[in-house]
Amino acid sequence: MLTKFTALAMGVLLSVSAMAVDMATADDMATLTRQAQSGDAVAQVDLAREYYQQGNHAKAVEWITKAAGQGHAGAQYGLGWMYRQGQGVRQDYQKAVEWTTKAVGQGHAGAQYNLGVMYAQG
Repeated sequence: MLTKFTALAMGVLLSVSAMAVDMATADDMATLTRQAQSGDAVAQVDLAREYYQQGNHAKAVEWITKAAGQGHAGAQYGLGWMYRQGQGVRQDYQKAVEWTTKAVGQGHAGAQYNLGVMYAQG
């Protein structure tokens, strides 16, 4: 009997813990969204990353585009990669080169490498 009770208690504890993690994540997303909506480019990149990891590539593109438009080098690099891969957008090599080149102009090492790869591949 004690074993069944212990198992039940552990199950309830784990369920509540899992719900708390989900609620914290929802709170974090709400905070991140408010910061991103206020124009914070770093928050926009972070929010784009969260949406991308959740599989919502269209929302990821929406937020990373805003940050890239503000001159955030990492966002420009990421947006170029998304255009190159066709992630959340229709594949467009011209836009991939355009955004990657902007990041290169700011000294972004990953963008420098990827731009070289794109030129090497034609």
